[in-house]
Order: sequence, then C-alpha cells, then structure tokens
Amino acid sequence: MSEKQERKLAVLLNGNAKRVNKKVRDTFEGILEPDDLYYSKSLSDSRQIARTIVERRYQTILTGGGDGTFSTFVTHIFNQIEQLQIKDYNPRFGVLKLGTGNALAATFGASTFNRENLMREIYYAANGAVTQDFRLLEVEGRRTPFAGLGFDAMILNDYNTVKELLNGTPLQNTSRGLLGYWIGLLSMSIPRYITEKAPEAIIVNEGETAWRVNGEGKRIGPVFKKGDVIFKGKVRMVSGSKVPFYGFEFKLFPFAMTRGDKFHLRVHNVSILQILYLPSIWKGFYNADDIFDFLVDSVSIYLSAPVPFQIGGDGEGWRSYVKMSLSEEKITMIDFKACNS
Repeated sequence: MSEKQERKLAVLLNGNAKRVNKKVRDTFEGILEPDDLYYSKSLSDSRQIARTIVERRYQTILTGGGDGTFSTFVTHIFNQIEQLQIKDYNPRFGVLKLGTGNALAATFGASTFNRENLMREIYYAANGAVTQDFRLLEVEGRRTPFAGLGFDAMILNDYNTVKELLNGTPLQNTSRGLLGYWIGLLSMSIPRYITEKAPEAIIVNEGETAWRVNGEGKRIGPVFKKGDVIFKGKVRMVSGSKVPFYGFEFKLFPFAMTRGDKFHLRVHNVSILQILYLPSIWKGFYNADDIFDFLVDSVSIYLSAPVPFQIGGDGEGWRSYVKMSLSEEKITMIDFKACNS
C-alpha cells in the first residue's frame, strides 16, 4: 500500500486479547505505519483512541480482538462523532479474526489470521472493498451485534471464571478458547441450569410491528403492535442479535439477517436433555416447542429475578430489566467473503 492509502486505514486492537500476542503485534507492525496501529488495554484507552480516529477522519477502521472489542470501539467512535457534532463522516468498519468467538468475523467472512491473509485483507479493505449497510443493536447505551440474558451470559461468566481459576497454572492456555467454554459449560453452567429455577419473563414490543416466526422463518400467529406483550412465561434465555452466529460459528440466530429493519429475538426454556441436541442447534436448524423466535426492532424484557447479562460477548453482571433496540443509523461493514472466496 502507498503512504496515502495507509493514512486512510486504521487498525484497532484489544491489547488484552489472548490472540493479540507478540507474534501478532510484530505482524501488524511489519505491515502498517505506527501511527495507524492502536492498542487498547482499558476503557479510557478506547475512548482516547476513538477520539483520535474521528479527529483524523480515518475512512476505514479494522478491529481485532473479538465482538466485544468491535462493540466498544464502534460505540466510542459514534459517541465522539455525536459529541464533536461532525457531519458527513461515515467510516467503513471491518472485523479481523482475532477474538475468541468471532461472530462478526464469521458473518462477514474474515479469514484465519496469518501474515498472508492479513496483508490481503488490509489491501482489500483499503482499496474498494465490497461493503454492506448494517444496523447494530443498542443496549444500555452500547452498540453491539448481539446481547443476551440468562443461559448464554451464564456460559460467558463461567468461561471467565475458568480463565481466572486457571490463570498462572500449567492449564492456563487450555482454559482459553473453545475448550475453556466447554470446561465452564460442563462443570458450572449445566449443573446450575439443572438446580436453579427459571424466572418468569414478560417481553413487550416497544417498536413497529413484530411477529413470531417458525423454524423456517415464516410468520406464525398474530402481529404485535407497540405496547403488546409478545411473550409471557418461564425463560432460560432471552437474546437478541443482528448476526446469525453467536461465536465459534454457533448459528444461534438463523433469522438475524432476514430483514434489515428487524433483529432476531430468541427466547427459550428448553430442558437440559434438549441441550444435548447441541449439534443441531449449532447448525441453526434445531426447533422445539420451548424455543420462541421473533422478528422485532425494539423490546423491553422484564424478569422476575436478576439473571446473568452479556453485551457483545462481554459479561455485564446481572439484570432483571433490559431494553434492546435496533440502532437508527446504519454502519458500513466490509464484506471479506469476496476477498477470501
């Protein structure tokens, strides 16, 4: 790339991410100019980097470190655009495959990280990449591809507990990545799933018309207007997403991209035996009477008791109320599938 092109593109990395190690840093530093490469290790770092990105008007922004890294940077960048009252600035965003779950990277076709793939994707991003308009969710002031209450957030919390418990031991590396999720799932999440009672939920439509869909994505039942209760009953998980994958190409939300003006809200109260159908759920075609799928643009979720909560794959404590809405603005996402096909 020429110097002019390099000034058009910035790479934002999560300095705390497992995969952003010395080898990865050296690879980036051998390709990019130092002024175009940013490492964040805290929220304050992210805010300052976002301000710099906006002030320099980078036209293409790539993030590496996972879905949470993307959510954090995009939120801060749009906050800075609003605070500085900047008009006509619409950068393109791309996600590199450097996180743990990589839901966005899977959705937009990023390739497995190595120097050759990175050089190809950076060149592609800076030189007329294929893009598509994309709307994120807004949850508690953050922009995110997905968020959830209940079992999915419990798995994330337990994964983080596993990492903390094994940090500094010979099993430290084993605890990270997909194997760490399985350790947490089998040793913590599923035992609690069996012993803890499911809370009651009331979900209210806060936006335009919404409806339930069946396992083929076809509308079933009534159309819900603003203020209507779309679901009432016991739940183990309530999650919303604008991307089909939850992480590790786990297709938890097969209808997330069916419509540009809706996101996929999935509610379930499945038994522990049904969870054993995980391979079918993973591929996105498992359906059951206790799984409820809706296409919505804004909902309020009320629970009878606090449950674990996550935004973009990052644990955010416990909640008994959350509002999820589709963001008003569209962002421009780089589609790496054309580059890597």
